[in-house]
Amino acid sequence: MKLYDPKTCLVHAHRLSNISVAINAKARSIATIKRDCGETFAYNLLMAWIVCLNEVLGLKRMMSETQVQLCATHILSDYKHLKISELAFLFNQIITGQYGEFYESLSISKLLTFFREYEKQRTETVLQEAERQHNEFRTLEGQSDGDFFKRQIKKLYR
Repeated sequence: MKLYDPKTCLVHAHRLSNISVAINAKARSIATIKRDCGETFAYNLLMAWIVCLNEVLGLKRMMSETQVQLCATHILSDYKHLKISELAFLFNQIITGQYGEFYESLSISKLLTFFREYEKQRTETVLQEAERQHNEFRTLEGQSDGDFFKRQIKKLYR
């Protein structure tokens, strides 16, 4: 649990400069954690993240225990493909106000709306990355094997 502790992850979230970095970080997904550690562990982990968010935001009307449980259930069901690094990135964005004002309360609908917005941004990023890789591959097709390997070596040293 300490490896995935939200407070620890959020302290290091500033290193995740954009969605692409969060997606490509070497971190386990919620689904992998669920498979390896069990559904109860994954569920409790998500609840810990939500409770931490509530505490960090310092809102007057925090989510109730029932709301936290329901929200964790929805996240576990609909967003299990996200990595812990992506959770850290998303929660850091929420904390820093990238998703707008809270008006002293956080609800299930607000938090899940943030997840939906993140999912849209994530999809766009993944599609752009795939298109970039495809275009790079197409331009490399016309080059000799020597040029291709030189280019790959340069990438490794970046």
